[in-house]
Amino acid sequence: MAKIENIHDNFFKKIFENKENVRSFLKISLPKPVLNNIDLKNIEIDPTGYVSEDMKGYFSDIVIRSKIKSSEKKGHQGKGKGKKGKMPADIYILFEHKSYQDKRIYFQLLRYMYLMIEKDMREGKEPRVVIPLVFYHGKVKWRLKDEFTSVFNVDDEIKRYLLNYRYILFDTNEWDFEEEGNEELRKNIYLLSSLLLMKGAFDNDMEAVKRVFDLWKKIGYIKDEEQLIFFFRYIMWTKDIEYKKLEEIIKEKKIPGGEKMPSLAKRLYEEGKMEGIQEGIEKGIEKGIEKGIYEDKKKVAKNMLMMGMDIAVIVKATGLSEKEVKEIRKEIKKN
Repeated sequence: MAKIENIHDNFFKKIFENKENVRSFLKISLPKPVLNNIDLKNIEIDPTGYVSEDMKGYFSDIVIRSKIKSSEKKGHQGKGKGKKGKMPADIYILFEHKSYQDKRIYFQLLRYMYLMIEKDMREGKEPRVVIPLVFYHGKVKWRLKDEFTSVFNVDDEIKRYLLNYRYILFDTNEWDFEEEGNEELRKNIYLLSSLLLMKGAFDNDMEAVKRVFDLWKKIGYIKDEEQLIFFFRYIMWTKDIEYKKLEEIIKEKKIPGGEKMPSLAKRLYEEGKMEGIQEGIEKGIEKGIEKGIYEDKKKVAKNMLMMGMDIAVIVKATGLSEKEVKEIRKEIKKN
């Protein structure tokens, strides 16, 4: 089974590897002034990860490459209206892994901006526009301020002279798909289902799952078996639900055309049990090997002690601690 800290990360990346999902998401997450200037028709998804090694346990990221409207400065002495064009723009989406907020998020966003500006300057290009967006779906309310200077405990008059930027926040706790402006999102049942499941991922009940099933009944369910497996796996991982309970909910909702869903869920449940058994076996073997190595070291230490060798030499030769070697010496004396 996947490690719990990777479950949400993998789910998030799978959703945003699809351009249509990305377009739909940007339409509900970007402020209108930004959205109106971004070329959503022409986007590319950068599969490269830019999160620094020391922060990968907390964040993951996705880069959306596009163009943004630009305007040249007015002509000499302010004459002329200036020409409009397009310039490169990255929408850098940072996904918060944990259920609490980490101030290092400010520095990861800054790191990406710096890396891209440095790259452009090195290649003799004008620096691109980088729009930072934080995707959060943790348990508690988001409390980090959206300005970088908030990390400095100084007066506002001093902050005026410091490097600063603001990020856009998409918080699933605050998001309601039924609000006005989400009409288009309802056409993308795949993305809508994903966001709803992430929104309720840390709840102890099954309300988010039932809501998704209600949507499938009303709008139409995911008929692609691979996509269904994708959703069922996430539900089983995050809800730790018994198959029979999930089957009961599926049958209760009476989703049209969803007759195969219970058997598919059962198959995944059985596979999950087998994976768990296999993982247990692997861990047992690993512990057994460790135990065997330790016993071999004890035998070597015992032989060395019986040969009258110094404890410090034995410690260095076997890797055992001085305390462990002394314990072995006590056993020899007893026998």
